[in-house]
Amino acid sequence: MKEHVDRAAKVRKEVRYWKLSQLMQYINKQAQLRDYNKLNSEQLMKISLTLIMVYTVLRMAEVQKAELRVDNIKDGEILIATMTMKKPRGPVEKTLKAAQDRTVCPIRWIQSWLDKREVKGELKKEQ
Repeated sequence: MKEHVDRAAKVRKEVRYWKLSQLMQYINKQAQLRDYNKLNSEQLMKISLTLIMVYTVLRMAEVQKAELRVDNIKDGEILIATMTMKKPRGPVEKTLKAAQDRTVCPIRWIQSWLDKREVKGELKKEQ
């Protein structure tokens, strides 16, 4: 008979969590770089997705499956259509509107990201 061997549990790596105030301060600092056009498409995407998650309270998996409808972006409005994973399950539509604080306005960040992608030609490659 084999001896009983205690299995060691996996050691969990430390995960860094941000307070919402810290996150907003970081985004405020990045807004200055955005205004001087010093952020690349990937950095703009990360902040845009983060702001979508903050303002809509959607999970990352739900945001990744979402469809952005930017028809009314000039009016300061974006519609996000996705499926929720947790209860209540099903389709959901969330509307993002422009925030008064332009440094953390999701509409402005998404617009900057889309503009940068158009310049690089990424949108044409995807279509």
